Amino acid sequence: MRRRVRYRLLQACALLVVTLLGIWGYRRVVRPDPDLLARLAQEKLQGIFGLGVRYEDFDIDLVEGVEIYGLEVMTPQSPRPMLEAGLVRVRHDILALASGLYRPEAIVIEKARIFARETEDGIALEFPFTLESDEGSGFPAIRLRDSELFCRAMPGSERLREGTRLHVGHIDLDARPTPDGRVELTGGLTPLGLGQDEVRIAVTGTADPQADVFEGQIAWEPMVLTEPLLEALAEPVAAPLRGQAGQEGQLIVALVRRPDEAEVEIQVTVQWRGEVKVDLSKLPSGEVIDATSRDQID
Repeated sequence: MRRRVRYRLLQACALLVVTLLGIWGYRRVVRPDPDLLARLAQEKLQGIFGLGVRYEDFDIDLVEGVEIYGLEVMTPQSPRPMLEAGLVRVRHDILALASGLYRPEAIVIEKARIFARETEDGIALEFPFTLESDEGSGFPAIRLRDSELFCRAMPGSERLREGTRLHVGHIDLDARPTPDGRVELTGGLTPLGLGQDEVRIAVTGTADPQADVFEGQIAWEPMVLTEPLLEALAEPVAAPLRGQAGQEGQLIVALVRRPDEAEVEIQVTVQWRGEVKVDLSKLPSGEVIDATSRDQID
């Protein structure tokens, strides 16, 4: 028994020594250029968010990766940044870097402000977003932490009141690459300013970046017909619901993007489940499920 314990202890010590030697060799022998790492990280972000990427400052750790502060994404259509992030962490593959290749393993975006707009079929980001794999490697994991999204109503919207800007906060999303080349999306967010700041909305989805396909779902339960929510809706949608304020149900939003559709646009399909009759005819592909009990809703 003592021999087995000693053998395992020696294995652990040997593994620790090899790891420390690897890190020392990476720092002392390979010696990647910090400025080169910063430029490669910036080029990777430009590949995702476009050439309008800029930042205030950055820190580099040859093992941990690059930390970028004050990231902004500018577009020709606006003098203001359409994506802001307090901190972006780019984690790279140490073994690949030691062999002369730069392969980000994960991009963590913290405290971001994301701007989007309503379109005829759904929503669109106000900035470029392209996720492509590097030759010979997969996609980096992308994590969004403690972030916000603002979506403005389109002129003449039949769904939202003129001038409405929806605010979603506490966004935590994970986009993880899978062995078959797809990306799985999981996470949650909170609707703000609609009288439901304590409700957590679940987000799931799957993307195939190579085929430019995305299918996702947003489940809002319970969704309460509050006065602030009704005020955000276009009057033809809100008017029939005003006498039913306080009622609740489940709202399922399906998000779909196909290769032949307009760039960066996502088609939205809405489904309502609840005892209250909600007319979704003004919403794209809206569907009402009649239910008079919780069992029927499920």
